[in-house]
Amino acid sequence: GWRYFRYSLANASQGFYVSVQPSYGDPDVFLSNSGDAPSQAVHGWAGYAYGADVVRVTANSSVEGMGATFCAGCTYTIGVHSSGATEYSITASRIGGTTLLQDGVRSEGQVYGGSYTRFKYYVADRNAGVHIRLEAGRGALPQLFASFGAAPERSSATFYATGYS
Repeated sequence: GWRYFRYSLANASQGFYVSVQPSYGDPDVFLSNSGDAPSQAVHGWAGYAYGADVVRVTANSSVEGMGATFCAGCTYTIGVHSSGATEYSITASRIGGTTLLQDGVRSEGQVYGGSYTRFKYYVADRNAGVHIRLEAGRGALPQLFASFGAAPERSSATFYATGYS
């Protein structure tokens, strides 16, 4: 059967990733931005490997011959299909974007080799303690950079952590 989701991409975005991670079963993911629901036959982007699927949606990643065109500022329809029973989590993450964190609310994302994901958290009291927990996936070595004010880089971060503790 099918399950559909919508993802609105911000203006001036470079693209986004959609990740479908099954607990069991084999869900496949199909995307379109035409206003019509994607199908196995007609879609702009797709991931149908056995197990987990990650789809990169950018100006250079649409399926040849399907007529899909990347569009920043548009809404994408994401269809997850499985012919058998499945349970999965789905995540969409904007390339080069910043995710605003909320106090006490877990946020998940993925970072692919050679790239980064930015998060922002507003602290009402600069004297208040802030605890950050970073968990790595399979075989990954996490790195965390944090700073007050400007976006942190390795060379300018107020705080820096790498590896496991």
